Amino acid sequence: MFNVSARGEQVISEMKAREKAATARIAALKGDVSAVFWYSSAKLNADPYLAGQGGVPAYLMSELGIQNVVDSNEEWPTAGWETVAKANPTLIVAGDMTRRRFEGDDIAVKRGFLAKDPVASVMDAVRQGRIVEMKVQFMDPTVRTVRGFEVLADALERVRPRPTGASDGLVLMERLLPGLSEARHRGTLQRQNDVRIAGSPVRFSSRAFR
Repeated sequence: MFNVSARGEQVISEMKAREKAATARIAALKGDVSAVFWYSSAKLNADPYLAGQGGVPAYLMSELGIQNVVDSNEEWPTAGWETVAKANPTLIVAGDMTRRRFEGDDIAVKRGFLAKDPVASVMDAVRQGRIVEMKVQFMDPTVRTVRGFEVLADALERVRPRPTGASDGLVLMERLLPGLSEARHRGTLQRQNDVRIAGSPVRFSSRAFR
């Protein structure tokens, strides 16, 4: 039988207390709150790796009453920014990491892309500064996961949650969508599978991330 040391029990107790405190802080907030977790992108002109339903980010969102706009059983599926923009998430949680394996690993590069990309830049979360930086260690199943709760709770306290939906920026995006989609994906051949984002069937590539 595995015996947890007294110190281990204390750490677990402290983590549970911090998780409970983070949840309690946002319990009174009202609104239809949704989010997308952006881990990285192999190339900025390729579909980003987003948190699906099979990992820590999904657990964080579920416990805090946040809707994950990516409905996939994959841990880190890929999906296009056009489909994310249609979902218009309340928050964009961008992964902050020290590695530089992919073009989209750098948090500064992520922010620059969101600010300048013709599709991503029209999302309300970008236009209204609702981009949350989170260390990728907080997105993994470790003792640091509790910091993910606290980072998300802090972000929710800073914004006024309101129902997600269409905005003036998204109306503009709808006009640009067909041409942008064609330009981005022209000549790209990948194995595709179904995933749902905010209730609408879209396509994502099931390439292994790690």
